[in-house]
Amino acid sequence: MSKKPVVGDTVWLTRLQSEKYNNKFGKVVGGDQERADVKLTMEPDKIKRIRWQNLMPYPDPDAKVSPAIILKHFAHALAVTRTHYPPKDHLGPTDRDDVYGRIQMVQAMTMANRLQQSQIGCMEMECFLRSEPTEHMRVLMSYRFPCTGDGVVDFTRFGCGVLKPEDKEQRIFKRLTEWFISGFCERCQFAMFEGPTAADEHSDALIDGI
Repeated sequence: MSKKPVVGDTVWLTRLQSEKYNNKFGKVVGGDQERADVKLTMEPDKIKRIRWQNLMPYPDPDAKVSPAIILKHFAHALAVTRTHYPPKDHLGPTDRDDVYGRIQMVQAMTMANRLQQSQIGCMEMECFLRSEPTEHMRVLMSYRFPCTGDGVVDFTRFGCGVLKPEDKEQRIFKRLTEWFISGFCERCQFAMFEGPTAADEHSDALIDGI
């Protein structure tokens, strides 16, 4: 972990015994030497006492990336995704409706040179399905878990929570590329792929009793 959080920081809760709160996000609102008082994003009316060692600062939680930059990276991410999901006249029973649907959506955005205005849900699949979901898609949909953020994919937030500022452009591109496959918002991607790697470098992190 890069530094100890302070009051006012947005944080990622990691290595908790409680599955309910592990990998979730919150804001530090107080605390003492051993534990922080954290207001949870998922339950803003509750404050939890969490060991400082189980909190990782989530940098620039309110940073916004301009639509122009997102569209630039989307053009590259689209080309990369197309190498694995080439155009098809008809989708088969094991094809990923959601991936092809996201591809079509991004193609439309890049051609119009503007981002999607309507809200997209994190791990959203339903809006990309054919009239009836295939068995393959039903299985994939059953594996979804609750979003670690606010349940919304906002592409302009894909620059939030980048641990190394010098990697920001590359991180935005990687997150957009990943979104084609998983539909994860930026916070789910941080919790699934980015935070654990950084947390592993902090070998003395404790397991909280929450």
